[in-house]
Amino acid sequence: MEASSSALSVENIQSAIRPCKSVVDQVKSTLGFLLTSAVSSIKNEANEEDEKENIKTNTSLSQDESLNISANLNGSVDGSPKMILKSDKLRSKEAFKERVKSFTLQNWYGKPLLLNPMLYAQCGWYCVGEDMVKCSSCGTVQYVHLPWPNAENYDDQCLKTRAEILDGHMNVCSWLSRYCDDSLVIPFHPRYSTIEDQSLMMYQFKQRLEKLWQLKESLPLITQEILGEMGLSSEDVKCFKEAAESLSEDVFKNSINLSSALLAVCGWDTECTCDSPNPVIYCTASGRFVGLWNFHLIENDLDKDADAPDAKKLKTEDMPVIEKRYFHPLDQHHVWSPWVVTVKPMSAQVSDGAAASAVQNDVAPGWKVLKKLICDMGMVKSKPMLKTPPRTAIKQARQILNGWSSPM
Repeated sequence: MEASSSALSVENIQSAIRPCKSVVDQVKSTLGFLLTSAVSSIKNEANEEDEKENIKTNTSLSQDESLNISANLNGSVDGSPKMILKSDKLRSKEAFKERVKSFTLQNWYGKPLLLNPMLYAQCGWYCVGEDMVKCSSCGTVQYVHLPWPNAENYDDQCLKTRAEILDGHMNVCSWLSRYCDDSLVIPFHPRYSTIEDQSLMMYQFKQRLEKLWQLKESLPLITQEILGEMGLSSEDVKCFKEAAESLSEDVFKNSINLSSALLAVCGWDTECTCDSPNPVIYCTASGRFVGLWNFHLIENDLDKDADAPDAKKLKTEDMPVIEKRYFHPLDQHHVWSPWVVTVKPMSAQVSDGAAASAVQNDVAPGWKVLKKLICDMGMVKSKPMLKTPPRTAIKQARQILNGWSSPM
C-alpha cells in the first residue's frame, strides 16, 4: 500500500514537471520572437536617420552643405529661408568670381575653350589642385583628364567631360537643377546690354582708368605695332587719349593717357600706385595677375628720342641678361576671359567638334564692346548742337500747347 502510494506521488510529480518545462520553452520562444521583432522594428525606423548620418560621414561635408542635402532628402526642413539664402549666396556674382579665380595657370592649363573655367564656376565648381575640381555644395571631386589633342577620341572626350560639368554632381545637389545666370559668363552679350548696363560699364571704366593712371611712368609702353595688331585706328587712339585728358597734366601725358586708357578698355585694373616697387595689374573678369617689371615701361622710354627696338636687354655686371617684352593688353589675358572672347554658356548647345564650337564668333568680346561705347559717346559729344532760332522755337511751342488744349 505504501509502495503504490509512493509510486503514485512520483508519477504525479513527473507529470507536473513536463508541462511546466514545455510552458517555459514556449515562453522563451515567444519572448525571443518578440524581442527580435522589436529590434528589427527599431532598426527599420532608424534606417532613414542612419542613411543621413552615413552621407554626412562619408562625404565629409561642412555644416551648411549637410543642411542642403538634408533639405533635398526630406523635401522641406525648418529654416528654409536660410537654405535659400545659402543657395543664392553661392550663385552670386562675388561667389562666382571667387570660383573663377581658383583656376590658375599652374592648376588648369591645356584645356580647350569647351572646358573653360567660366563654365565650371557657373555650375558651382572650383579648382582644388592640378586638373581637379570640387563642388561648392555637395563636395564631389572630379579629375579632369583629357587625351592628347591629336587622339581620335579627343573631341568625344571633350564633349563627355563638358556634360560632367553639370551631371557630375551628387543626385541631391542643388546645382543639378539650377546653375548661375548666363550673364555672369557672357556679361557683354547684347541681350544684357541695357542702358543701365552701359552706364555701369562706363562708370567702371572710369574707375579703372583713374587707378591705372596713378601708375604714371610705371605703366607699360604701348607701341604702334601693338596698336596695329589690335586693329585700332587713329580715331580710336584719339578717343582713348581724350578719355584720360582730364587726369593728366604731365609733359608725357600722351603716353600715360594712351596706356592707362587702353588697359582700362581691355579690362585691366590695379590697386598699386607709382610708388609701388613692383606694380601689378589684374583682369577684372578672370582674376589673372600680371607683374609689370618684366615689360618695357614708359619710364624706360622717357630719354629716348626714337622708338625702342623690338627687344631690349638689361645687362649688369652682377646680374644675368634679362630680356624684356612689350605688354600686349589682349595677349596677356587668359584665352577664356570675357574681355577677349565670348564663349557659349552651359545653356547653349554645342555641336560635335573641337574647341571652335565653344565660341560665339558673331558676338564681340568685352574690349570691343567698351571701345565702341567710348568712341560713340565721344562722337556724340563732339557733334555741334543745332540751335533753333528763338522765334521759330516760340512758334513751335505754341502749336504744341494749342494741340494739347481741350475745347471749352
